[in-house]
Amino acid sequence: MSEVQKITKETIYYGKKDEGRIVSPDARTNYKQKAFDEKSIYEYIMHFKPGFNGFMDLAYIAGIGEKAENRSEFTISLGVRPKEAEYLYAGIGAGIAYWFTSERLSTPIFAHVRGDIPIKRKFNPFADIKVGYSFWDLNGWYGSFIAGMRFKLTKTSAFNVGVGYQFQERYPIQERKPNTIYLSNHKKFFEGLIFRIGGEF
Repeated sequence: MSEVQKITKETIYYGKKDEGRIVSPDARTNYKQKAFDEKSIYEYIMHFKPGFNGFMDLAYIAGIGEKAENRSEFTISLGVRPKEAEYLYAGIGAGIAYWFTSERLSTPIFAHVRGDIPIKRKFNPFADIKVGYSFWDLNGWYGSFIAGMRFKLTKTSAFNVGVGYQFQERYPIQERKPNTIYLSNHKKFFEGLIFRIGGEF
């Protein structure tokens, strides 16, 4: 009962309203409800509570594929989680990744969308998507797809663990001579398996 926000009761009328009179009693309609109630939409907007939310995540990405390279990543995102749909989240974020082999950095800026499976417990599964673009040393399209578990700590905080897939578009760095490296002229997608832990506030 502590999770119940509102309890209301409506009277159901049978028939169709026509200038205050009920006609066609065989038709089942709500006597008090209009087909398109602008007032109801206005009241919903006025009572809409966005519920701001944020995430801080630390990840390790194990490179896979032909151009495999391992890296570590830290990201933070801020957005809204509506109280009317508390299992949905949408926001924007940024991060920084360090590539071990090339010893360079990338800084992704992304849109973040997440959905939690509504299980009324202290833990529940989730899935999230981050899509954006990276800048700095290694630039190109960026994206990650994660599935994991959310562990509720307090009313406003939680701990998250997840695994998934990540890609990063960038110019490959190759060796041409001893102790000399150069960037190729064509971008490649560097793929990886991502292992992520983080906090929610």
